[in-house]
Amino acid sequence: MVAWRIYYDDGGAFSSGSAVEDAPCDGVIIIAQADHDVGKEILHRKDFYYWERGRWWGCDRYGLEDYLRRPGWKKVLAGCNTEHRNYSALYERARTDPDLPYKTAKLVSENDD
Repeated sequence: MVAWRIYYDDGGAFSSGSAVEDAPCDGVIIIAQADHDVGKEILHRKDFYYWERGRWWGCDRYGLEDYLRRPGWKKVLAGCNTEHRNYSALYERARTDPDLPYKTAKLVSENDD
């Protein structure tokens, strides 16, 4: 299992077995990551993605500026547009990636039995 995988417009991918700081910064279409509440989270259709508190987050320009004002080390990736056919194929790869948990879409609370 991997903790996260980044899918790029050229069909390439970059995974959590490598250092976050080595992730290519341009051409991001989707980021899929393990999430303890819903199994797998799929981030897509964002202007930017950033690394904070051990996970990826998606944001717009204001969210990026907010992130950059915070103290500490930063990693920012730029999202991009692609043809619908390419986007759909990458989304399906992220959705069905066997190296990431299955998406349950069920939030688990501490009150659940």
